[in-house]
Amino acid sequence: MDAGKAKIRAQMLELRKRFDGATLKRCSQSICRRLLTLPAVENAGCLVLYAAMGNEVDLSVLIEDCQERGRSFLLPRFVSERLGYQLVAVRHMQRDTVPGKWGIMEPRADLEPVPVSRTRQEDCTWIVPGVAFDQSARRLGRGGGHYDRLLNQAKGYKVGVACDCQVLPVLPADHHDIAMDMVVTEQRVIHRPSERSVVIQSTAGEQAAPRHQVELNVIKPRRCSAGAEHTVD
Repeated sequence: MDAGKAKIRAQMLELRKRFDGATLKRCSQSICRRLLTLPAVENAGCLVLYAAMGNEVDLSVLIEDCQERGRSFLLPRFVSERLGYQLVAVRHMQRDTVPGKWGIMEPRADLEPVPVSRTRQEDCTWIVPGVAFDQSARRLGRGGGHYDRLLNQAKGYKVGVACDCQVLPVLPADHHDIAMDMVVTEQRVIHRPSERSVVIQSTAGEQAAPRHQVELNVIKPRRCSAGAEHTVD
């Protein structure tokens, strides 16, 4: 495991533990409202969501909107450590899901998975959680590589979601890491820049490191939606 990623992951997970319920709820609701305005979500022929675990952004508002409109959505279902996850179409959380791996709500075992070929099509939009993101829309997950495997060869929009204080100036990245097309927080929408060399601007307006340079030593605090400043020691 990359030592830089492991350090940042541990720090950001500790930060996330400090979120109080009211802050996370407001953050999640604001993010869902932003998601509902995105053409990539509204016009998606196939929408991949997730059931929140711990202090991940809760997609309940978006899921409820799908249910009210009779719109199906896909959720991950754990198969095995070797095979990872498969995606299954769901119409109603209460009827179609049960507690699965690690207590996460997953589609029932009797529901057929969606063919992988379907989720790789351009009209399939993915809403993806993360431990952290950066200003180039790179993502840091929990370290198992499950989402990178799911997203392999996916041609549709990939939308990361997180509270704004989980967005860092720059994250370390490996060749197999899959960046998002955009990241949605309660405060903004961050679009992935073009592949040309760019310079990331820090929140203070100072010129920071080029996008491919790894910054490991400091996680700068940002304000979450409730206004409380979260820092990592």
